[in-house]
Amino acid sequence: MIRVSDMLKAELRSASFTAVTCLQITFSSSDILRVTDGPRDITIDGRTYLATAQLHAISAPQAHTDVDRDNYTVSFLDADHSMRDKFAGSSGIPLEVGVTFLSDSGSPTSLLDGYRGFSSSIESRESNGTLITTVSFTGQLAQLDSNSPRLTTERSQGVVSTTDTAFKYVHDAAYQSSIKWGKK
Repeated sequence: MIRVSDMLKAELRSASFTAVTCLQITFSSSDILRVTDGPRDITIDGRTYLATAQLHAISAPQAHTDVDRDNYTVSFLDADHSMRDKFAGSSGIPLEVGVTFLSDSGSPTSLLDGYRGFSSSIESRESNGTLITTVSFTGQLAQLDSNSPRLTTERSQGVVSTTDTAFKYVHDAAYQSSIKWGKK
């Protein structure tokens, strides 16, 4: 159930507010991008969401007939290829979308949760000489139906970490013809 604060109810009744979307993309614990489509930077609960021209478009969440297939896209103007490089080669980067309302005085209300998902695909294209990077996100339930491309072999683990020998003794049927049991 969504709880709406009294301050938000009062703002909505006054009909003099602007709805603003706030995005948080967590690349790592030390690399968190917070941006907004608002007219200026917004600070809510100690978190600052930057108003940037790099944020090109935010789609409305699109639900499909399957419960687990909601989709959300975010596009960035990406002249320096920084967003393309951050998302390239990895999926599963978390996105949190919230909505707040700015009063005429510019003060934001509390942030309402709108969407949570993970990056699933990336596309870069050029439009009028400007590179636009579009990232698609799918909801949390979509992860339950996905297949992991990672194998549990010593060779596949070596790609992730060359010093990790955790899978050294795992049987790999493609390379070993039999499993030896007992003493010998």
